[in-house]
Amino acid sequence: MFKIAMNKNIVLFTLILAGSSQAGPYSTIENLKCKPESDVCETRVKILKEGVEVVEISGLEGPIIHSSENSQVLSCESNAVFETKGIKVFGYDGKELFSYPHLGYQRECGVLAEGALYWFLYNIVENDKPQNSVVVLNSKGEVVFRSGITVLTDFGFSYNGVPLTLTVPAPDWPG
Repeated sequence: MFKIAMNKNIVLFTLILAGSSQAGPYSTIENLKCKPESDVCETRVKILKEGVEVVEISGLEGPIIHSSENSQVLSCESNAVFETKGIKVFGYDGKELFSYPHLGYQRECGVLAEGALYWFLYNIVENDKPQNSVVVLNSKGEVVFRSGITVLTDFGFSYNGVPLTLTVPAPDWPG
């Protein structure tokens, strides 16, 4: 069984400072542009093939994850500052392939390398207590796993006959 544990600070540090990734002939370059003295930022992603720009996707909230196994670019569309409606996944041609609505306050997101799956952790307040809710999607936007609203931090499920466990932080208050 695979066990995945994410450290949000490491993921954000990698995504923000690295700013680029490569998979075969394709690579991405991120450009984060913020208004001075503001939390208002826009992420632009350039998709390159063999060093030549194919397309630029603008107006993204991020964080951005380049899934080389899926040949896709995931924008988690964080709803911490703005009321983004859901995540967005793009092909290497820059076209939006699918979106999925947010279930609440998105705390973290990532890719499970073992199955090329996208995962999203949400914190939801129920009965005056923070709770976790997790959703896992495949590269077509289909739900592979969706938890209920819970205090759990380990979520087990199977994909293509392979048992997987996703470990996330304890529930926390949104914000």
